[in-house]
Amino acid sequence: MKQWIPVLAALLVALAASASDKTDALRKLRDKWSTQRFYTAETRSGAELAELLDDNGSFANLRELENEFKKNNYGRKKFDQWELQQKVLNRLLVPAFEQLKRISSDLADGKIPEAGRAEVKRRLYKGVLNYAKMEFSRDGMQNGRFHGSCFAMPHAAVAIYFQNYKDMTSGEYPDVAKALQRLAFQAWSQPLRNNATDRDPVRIERFRGNAGWVGGNATAYRPLLESALVNNSVKMVDVTAEVARRSISRVSQNTYDTAFWIEGFTADGAGWGHGRQCLVWGYPIHGTNGSLNIIAKLKGTPWAAALDARALDALFNFFRGSSFYFYKGTIPPVLERGNARPGYGDKRVIPSLTLADNLNRNFRDRLSAEQRAELDRFRREAKAKNLFMLNFPMGQYHGTRYFFNNDDLIRKNPAYYVFVNMVSNRTNGLESYYGGAGGFNLFTCDGQTIFEREGGESSRALGAAILTMLPGTTERQVKELKPVENWLGYGSRGEFAAGAVLPDQDAAAGFIFDKVNDSVVENPARREENPEILKLRANKAYFFFGDLFLALGAGIENLAPEYDGNIFTTVEQPLRKGNNPVVRKHGVEWVENNGFVYGVLPQATSGKIAHKSEKRTTGWRKLSEANKGVEENEVELFSMWIDHGREVKDGSYAYFVSCDGKVPERLPEILSNTVKVQAARLGDTVEAVFYDASAKLETPFGAVTVSAPCALAVKFREGKVELAVADGRMNRELKSITVTVGGRAYTVELPSGELLGRQGTVAE
Repeated sequence: MKQWIPVLAALLVALAASASDKTDALRKLRDKWSTQRFYTAETRSGAELAELLDDNGSFANLRELENEFKKNNYGRKKFDQWELQQKVLNRLLVPAFEQLKRISSDLADGKIPEAGRAEVKRRLYKGVLNYAKMEFSRDGMQNGRFHGSCFAMPHAAVAIYFQNYKDMTSGEYPDVAKALQRLAFQAWSQPLRNNATDRDPVRIERFRGNAGWVGGNATAYRPLLESALVNNSVKMVDVTAEVARRSISRVSQNTYDTAFWIEGFTADGAGWGHGRQCLVWGYPIHGTNGSLNIIAKLKGTPWAAALDARALDALFNFFRGSSFYFYKGTIPPVLERGNARPGYGDKRVIPSLTLADNLNRNFRDRLSAEQRAELDRFRREAKAKNLFMLNFPMGQYHGTRYFFNNDDLIRKNPAYYVFVNMVSNRTNGLESYYGGAGGFNLFTCDGQTIFEREGGESSRALGAAILTMLPGTTERQVKELKPVENWLGYGSRGEFAAGAVLPDQDAAAGFIFDKVNDSVVENPARREENPEILKLRANKAYFFFGDLFLALGAGIENLAPEYDGNIFTTVEQPLRKGNNPVVRKHGVEWVENNGFVYGVLPQATSGKIAHKSEKRTTGWRKLSEANKGVEENEVELFSMWIDHGREVKDGSYAYFVSCDGKVPERLPEILSNTVKVQAARLGDTVEAVFYDASAKLETPFGAVTVSAPCALAVKFREGKVELAVADGRMNRELKSITVTVGGRAYTVELPSGELLGRQGTVAE
């Protein structure tokens, strides 16, 4: 034992030194924050607001609700009701602390006259104690503790504490300092998670596994580091630094239970938020920016952390992937609930530029020469709102790409943009919130297919669109739709979604559409506002042969024919551009709009084919309460659709879109269009979606079979084969897929881990 004594002594000395270093660093950080300026949204002056503050710390403009609160003691558990506590939060407590923060700010900036400063400060501190007491009385409540309690009030507390730092550390105002520390700590304590971390919030686990505690809701909107400084806690800084460092990572369906965050960057290069929604622009960017900012603020301290290779890889993977969700300065209206507003199609910089600027500003020294060059090029093109990065390989910033974590097939090039927004039981639909943004994202992920040439066309058409006729969707034509608040959106029960892309960018993708409300799946007791839009199924597949796009539908079935309304598959519904000339060729009636040529193949389609142009008055105000003051106008839309009738069962369709604006000289041969396999061939390329591994596909190159359900694209050229295959079910046990063509077997090894679902390739 004696031989271990020197080792233990050295370890204790090292730990003591480390603790001492952190304590000293914490003191320096607190001193630094005491000189910071803090933003407040309150525009009235501190002097004006101080006039509203009485001797008891009560604001005259908030007194009516304050008196109601105190008379009824709304902090009691019996009043733990959503509507009431939201009113208390948003109409009383948050405004009170914003007003107190403005008074404190103007005191700190010398904007309050010297003669009245002492009295204003006295009232300020009275106000802090008064409104803090009301807020603390609500502890233990489940309702009305989000946003305001964990974001706004902690930010106000941090500002007031550091703007009055000498007072707060002098010991002269212990009750005020304690109240501000407790308010700041609500960034860690609220809302309740109803697990062990409620008893001990200063743990890494507090910031994992729950939508309210990851992404932007964790490191961006909560003042985690600042709260740690206010509370003078080394342990809180320890946890903050660790959360920030580990959060810059990726998640996938296969790592959902083990990844650090369940939202944020996805392994396919896009992002998740509010469950497994493809919310590329909000939570992943906000949360990562928040984490980068924390890491940058801790430079030169014992908590300093380098961005490791994995974090940098996640960032650059997101720069590349996110660029596919952005076209010529515009964002397609399928990625956030605020999509249904005029001006959404206006040009802007790509939101991920904020991440690139952050990386360049704070971490450029961590980048290799190649990464710096890529970052610089990205920032230049992003600022020009014309992001294609044509000097990079196809599939990185341009070309064709399948997003296996988000069920999206996207082609992006300077000439045109195509986005197929699919969904499976592994992903969620797009959320709706009628009270503050779009309330009708009911069909957005049902295979909506966007065709754009200049960018923003789909967004501009949305105000006059018939929502049951979004391009690419197969829907029941119901007479009236009710707006919803649905945080998980509408998706599919279908287990299958996959896509495969060849080096020349030819591609195949497909999914099983079996419409479902994802919020009802999570909570079966939830009321369904629009039951008529459900109970539909179809197998929907998509193929690129050069610039020619082919969409196939099979097994279309109305599972509830008792509801009124025929089932339509809509080919297109954009603003009319041009004269829509019609050309008959290959037995197809081709119609041109906006440089795209559309044609439905009659012999492969069950139903009536129709198209028309008509003037419509926009209905922006109906789409969202946020559009109340919008001026409506008249626009002209072009529509093409297939009416499958009301009793459709085993229905089908096949339509083409020529993206180069020319009627094609040759059409792909449809090899199969069934619920087992959908496939087509053009020249030496065969593309197929196998939903059933027992299916056999006859081709001019021999019979094709597969060992597991998959999407595949294969090119035969000069005795050589290029093959891309993707597992359609993300089967963790599946290590490879064997594709047999004309008796010859090709075994394709499949990616695993976080890349499960991405295609594998063979070239022989």
